[in-house]
Amino acid sequence: SPALVFAMEHKAWQSKIGALGVCGDLATRVPGYFMRTLPEIFPQFLECVFDTHPKVSAVAEAVMAPICRCVKNAEILGMLPLVISAIRSPNKETEDCLDRLMETTFVNSMDAPSLAVILPVIMRGLRERAMEIKKKAAITCGNICALVDDVRDLTPFIPILKPELEKCEEHSHPDLRECATKAKTSLLKGLAGDAAAGE
Repeated sequence: SPALVFAMEHKAWQSKIGALGVCGDLATRVPGYFMRTLPEIFPQFLECVFDTHPKVSAVAEAVMAPICRCVKNAEILGMLPLVISAIRSPNKETEDCLDRLMETTFVNSMDAPSLAVILPVIMRGLRERAMEIKKKAAITCGNICALVDDVRDLTPFIPILKPELEKCEEHSHPDLRECATKAKTSLLKGLAGDAAAGE
């Protein structure tokens, strides 16, 4: 997967298309294996979705569904069309997707690949100007993190989410500050155990 990430970051559009083709192929043929690479690959994959070269973005669009279908969480799979739509059109669909995530009763635990796929929606919500959308994103973030059984699954996402939640903790609105603090506690729940284990 480091080679795929490198190729997707490459300046040459042909390299990006080659890497995207491999990702789509692996996602279709060996989804269980490919799923484990999602936390590492997905940020670079998203860059390709919005790439300025039309061929790159077209191939990324074509492989997005098979890549996202690798995740195991049944509730996320059930709303995958909306999640993909929110990733593609964040201006229009972010709030609808956050509403759906908040309304969903999750009976299955959340793992790192599933988190990787919905992270862009949460991040977009946290960065919105509207307080209500920020609040929905913070609540969703806290709820999703609470569903993670293995706290190690949260580790790749802490450097991305923590700064955004801390910005929300400084917001003028007390409701948002409270939601952000709860979400941050949920996100960092494994760190105290890790620190104790390391002593």
